Amino acid sequence: ARALLQNQEKIAARLLAAGANANRKLNGGITPLMLVTQSGYGHLIPLLLKHGANLNHSDDRGVTPLLLATMRGDEASIMTLLAQGSDISATVDGKTALILCAEKGLQRAAAAIAARGNVNAQDAQDAQLRTALVPTQLARIVELGPAAADALGAYDTILIGGAAAAYGLVARATSLGARIVTTYGMTETAPMISFTKPNAPRAGSSGQVIPCNEVRVVDGEITVRGKNVMKGYYKRPEETAAIIKDGWLHTGDLGYVDDEGFLHLVDRMKDMIDSGGVKVYPKDVEEVVARHPEVREVAVFGIPHDKWGETPVAA
Repeated sequence: ARALLQNQEKIAARLLAAGANANRKLNGGITPLMLVTQSGYGHLIPLLLKHGANLNHSDDRGVTPLLLATMRGDEASIMTLLAQGSDISATVDGKTALILCAEKGLQRAAAAIAARGNVNAQDAQDAQLRTALVPTQLARIVELGPAAADALGAYDTILIGGAAAAYGLVARATSLGARIVTTYGMTETAPMISFTKPNAPRAGSSGQVIPCNEVRVVDGEITVRGKNVMKGYYKRPEETAAIIKDGWLHTGDLGYVDDEGFLHLVDRMKDMIDSGGVKVYPKDVEEVVARHPEVREVAVFGIPHDKWGETPVAA
């Protein structure tokens, strides 16, 4: 115990290898595993587990190593303990590790607990867990079908961004209990331009423009200005001039705003396919192809064509 408390890993390893009891109870009923957890020496946890330390032993107050780690706000130790299968049902002062993580803003750890799929429903609601995913990540979870319901339903909100999410994907995730908020933004807008409200979704849209922004569509391209929009790229005046014109940031995205103020993304300008004078947007074709039950992923792009100039192909 003295070696562990002094962070003398090599000495502790030799003692444990020689037969030292990794589960010896110290003052207050704590074990060596609990000692290193509450002392901030989480890197010693694997050493003790290797030598048979009880992952879920509780002290005289009923506090487990996982609860100690959450009380300290030690996310690294929490993740280590969870990876080893630590019990998530134990409580201290009536609070589980999930609630403690949520209170301390440890969203990564809270999400890892929620992903275990056997969290208390009331805890999940009280924790108001939030996470952010790109559409590809959401698609991977949805592919699990009914098995994904517990994980998705454990989150109060799932923010989707980074790329346009197909309406069919959002609908499938919603049917599994996910509360989806689609967002649209970019690094240059720090980072959000619009988002949907959980209680006011609009099929296929990226929501309404946030109050500090103005959006206008010029020749099909979405442009934005506002207090959160960057002033320019650092020491790159030519690139800044190419994207910011008369105070408006040109996003390079094609889209439109409907009659009720919802912003809809169509595609990236550079991805648009000009086939015989007809503008073909890959995203539109991808959404149709993706409806086929045998299609897991699809990407549509243009290739040269002698007659039409370009023609779309799907892969």
